[in-house]
Amino acid sequence: MKVFISWSGQPSRQIAEALRTWLPRVIQSLKPWMSDEDIAPGSRWLPDVANQLNDAKVGVICVTPDNWSNPWLVFEAGALSKTLEQTFVCPLLYQMAPSQLSGPLAQFQSLCLDRPGMFRTLQNLNQALGDDKLSDHDLNETFEVWWPRLEEKLNQIPKNNDESTSHPRTTEDILEEILDLSREQIRRENLRLEASNVRDKELNKILPVFDQMHRTMLQLQERSETAENLISSLPIPPEIKNLLTGPGNQDVLRAPISSMEDMMESMREHSKLSCQLTDQLLTPPPKSEPEG
Repeated sequence: MKVFISWSGQPSRQIAEALRTWLPRVIQSLKPWMSDEDIAPGSRWLPDVANQLNDAKVGVICVTPDNWSNPWLVFEAGALSKTLEQTFVCPLLYQMAPSQLSGPLAQFQSLCLDRPGMFRTLQNLNQALGDDKLSDHDLNETFEVWWPRLEEKLNQIPKNNDESTSHPRTTEDILEEILDLSREQIRRENLRLEASNVRDKELNKILPVFDQMHRTMLQLQERSETAENLISSLPIPPEIKNLLTGPGNQDVLRAPISSMEDMMESMREHSKLSCQLTDQLLTPPPKSEPEG
């Protein structure tokens, strides 16, 4: 599984290089990739980077106090998350706390680049491997062996002692971000509900077609039974009569009719429940009466 490692700036690059070497030693199925040069804002989008972004299923973003608002870093994070259902994006924070992260990167679940945060990241990466993932025991054991190697590399990165780059956030900033994220969540939920509503309407258009097919098949069955009764009354040899009116003839229609009836009943029930749920979610709650 390809892991796209995003970085910007010298400390971030050192972290990315350490992870590129370290990750496949812990989980051999991982194939990390990082660009070899820092890309300044406004630079031409390199074709190689574009291809890697399209192919990656997992993205790890190396975030430091100096680069958390870097346009290119934000752009790569957005490109990685183009399909949220299929792409896992994790900002790894170096010398930062998750509460200090703001802007577009704050929409992702970030983790600190320490022992607990790195193990949680590995668990997420391992889970994304599906059938190729390591067992919990093997992952724990391998992490215990290789974590000191990564920790040693991280300790060699110069510390940033400039408190001005820590970007402390006010309560107002945090509340504003929560409001923005809540609005975005509501917008996505509304889109999902609208899509569900359209799907239900399309399903309801299909049901009459199946009803007509069902009626047609019942008519065929009825005519087949009438024909068999007529054949039974004709003076023809018994072997030919048995061939034309054998018990298997009715089963040819009876089985599809039964399957169609079960399918139609399931579709009606699904449509009914889905419409009820959508109506409940789209209907605003009643206003409470003031007390007193």
